[in-house]
Parts: sequence; C-alpha cells; structure tokens
Amino acid sequence: MAKSLPAPAATAASTVSSRARTERLNLRTTAREDALIRAAAEIQDKSVSEFVLDAATEAAQNAILDQRSFRLSEKAWNEFIEYLDRPAVYKPKLAALMKLSPSDWTA
Repeated sequence: MAKSLPAPAATAASTVSSRARTERLNLRTTAREDALIRAAAEIQDKSVSEFVLDAATEAAQNAILDQRSFRLSEKAWNEFIEYLDRPAVYKPKLAALMKLSPSDWTA
C-alpha cells in the first residue's frame, strides 16, 4: 500500500507558525560543513536549525515531486507521445534569446 505524503507547505515560515515542532533530527558534520552551514544561516538571519530545516524540507519536497507519476488515459497518452514525436520547429526569437548573455538581461 502506498503511503500518503503530506502536502508541501507553502513556505517554511508558515509551517513554523501553524504547528509546534515536536520531533528531533540529529546529524553529524565535519568542522568545515558546520562552519559553512553556520555562516549561511547567519547571512540569512536564521538559526542553524531554521536554516537546515528549511533547506532539508525544500530538498525533500523536490525529491518527492521528482518521483511523482502522472496517470493519463490512453487517448491523452497517445496525444502526449504525438507531441513528443513532432519534429522540432525553428523559432528565431527563441534562438536570439538563447544567444543573450546574463549581462544583456539587465537593461
């Protein structure tokens, strides 16, 4: 039987205000990892726990979303495959956009 996963929170901040945290995670780090995490947390004006929990929660949500499957009817599946099998169409505006460098984006 497949487990039902909780819906992703809109933001980590909304999770903090709406539910008390009662569970604990423990982890070990190297001195270098610890220093890196603490520096990043300070830059974002977060506690180490907040920083690590936010990062881990986002990574977990992305991992779960990447593994979701989508069910299609046979008709919808065939239409999807037809779209994938179509020959590529040259789009001049898209080609020009892809040639821009990041410095061209600020204008």
